[in-house]
Amino acid sequence: MKKFTNKKFLFFITLTLVFFNSNAQSKGDIAIVGYNTDGTGDGFSIVALADIAANSTIYFTDSNWDETANAGAGAFVESGGEDSFLTWGTGASIITAGTIVTFTNVSEGSGFTASTGTLSRDGGNMNLLNAGETVFAYLGSHRDTPTLFLTGFKNGAVGTDLTDTGLTVGIDFIEVQVGFGTASGTISGQYDAGQYNGERANLGSFSDYFATINQPSNWEGTDGGGGSYLPSSPTNFTINTNTPSKGDIAFVGFDTDAADSFAIAALADIPANTTIYFTDYDWDETNSGAFTVSAPSAPDAFLTWNSGNNVIIAGTIIHFTGIDTGTSDVSIGSITIDGTMNLINDGETVFAYLGSNKNTPSLFLTGYKNGDVTTELAGTGLTIGTDFLRMNNNDFGVMPGNGDGSATPHPDQGRYNGSRANQGSYSNYFSIINTASNWDGRDNGNFTPFSSSAFSIGTSNTTFNGNTNVDNDWNNAANWSEGVPTSSSIAFITNGATVSISSGEAIAANVDLLSNSTLSIASGAGLTVTGVLKSTADDDVLIESGGSLILLGNETALVNNAKASLDLATTNLV
Repeated sequence: MKKFTNKKFLFFITLTLVFFNSNAQSKGDIAIVGYNTDGTGDGFSIVALADIAANSTIYFTDSNWDETANAGAGAFVESGGEDSFLTWGTGASIITAGTIVTFTNVSEGSGFTASTGTLSRDGGNMNLLNAGETVFAYLGSHRDTPTLFLTGFKNGAVGTDLTDTGLTVGIDFIEVQVGFGTASGTISGQYDAGQYNGERANLGSFSDYFATINQPSNWEGTDGGGGSYLPSSPTNFTINTNTPSKGDIAFVGFDTDAADSFAIAALADIPANTTIYFTDYDWDETNSGAFTVSAPSAPDAFLTWNSGNNVIIAGTIIHFTGIDTGTSDVSIGSITIDGTMNLINDGETVFAYLGSNKNTPSLFLTGYKNGDVTTELAGTGLTIGTDFLRMNNNDFGVMPGNGDGSATPHPDQGRYNGSRANQGSYSNYFSIINTASNWDGRDNGNFTPFSSSAFSIGTSNTTFNGNTNVDNDWNNAANWSEGVPTSSSIAFITNGATVSISSGEAIAANVDLLSNSTLSIASGAGLTVTGVLKSTADDDVLIESGGSLILLGNETALVNNAKASLDLATTNLV
């Protein structure tokens, strides 16, 4: 465990130091990674994709959800077989992100257990069906009153099972069917048992695993011998902080006319020598997932981009030009192209993704299509308007001088035309860029070269006035030069000043403690810093019992003090 040293962080009794939601209160905090319905010993496994706070409670059930029951309020109803409810108490210790937890013998009269924490059962044995069984994981005030469905699985086709649950197949719910993923042995009917067999070590954040786990092409199944699937692989999930995450890049331009090209924006620092793949092949989630030819008349290709020997700073634009010619080029780093990437001017899909090689994507980062989207995103974990751009049926702006005098439903060229300077964080731009109304499209003329104007975040400085006023209250606007800090503010605490957060939840983009200054957080109060907390060795940060300091940055969130460091996997520091 790393400790704070050479820095006067004073903790009274206990400190709550949070880097991400640690209470399993959000969808995406757990995912199902294995199940068995064979013979005796039915069960399933989950992975924690965020730290789960001590003494949390999560419910599981194999009952169906009927949104029309209970006078339209919804209720669980029997699905067939023998349904049950499991109440999982997570235990007295934090369960760290990446940990596998296995629930075994849930179909037996006794001996049902959780590998971590405690497990109780109501409503009879949980006898999981070997075809068409749905299992939900959820939060609630009681087993019968879900307040948030976290995830789930079904070993069969999903019809109306997810209505009013807020869950979506391939995003936060895994549908495991024969014909998807890898089959083990002879299959008749649906998979009696299944397990995730995808990446566990090389994604850039735990949250990136969520969509990957919920893709059936990353699963294997069997019709017999399912007992060997539980406990599922005990290998915990880990992250590689030198790997990009979904949201770290976005397309900002494409041109299918003449010499084909596209441009992307880095929305986070891209580590040196990062490899990202691009392709205009379609993705087929069936048969274990594979890229397939999208249009035989316009050859598809794989483009491999190495980012180069230096870190690419967030906000930077990278241009890929001449990708359908023998003189392709990139403005930063280097590229190789297998085949001819001849982008078609109506209905072309382009993906950007990570993987162990060009043929085996481990995480789809983003993409675009200049046409309607039907099944193209199945099995990718991408969603239109969030992390995928669709330009179709004039749902975008039209550049004056379009060339044909009218709007075009499927543009040959497109470019992002929204703001590049008005957001408080780079990540905020991601969904904005992937919204078609923020784009121009045209069929003729020329958008290239695309703008190289970098994206920036709009921060403002505000300085604490050194206790020249009547109090030292953070929340008193009179104490700050430009008002109380906001999520886009850089807050400076001047030399020798003392500032206190006595109530409520304060926020700032960055906090910069200058020499011999003090920041105090009272019980029940909190401070969230979305960027970095800077300080010198003679500054004090005092956090009373029940107070919280939430750093949403990374392991460099504390800077300017070489001996002060922290371990993101540790929430209780001593």
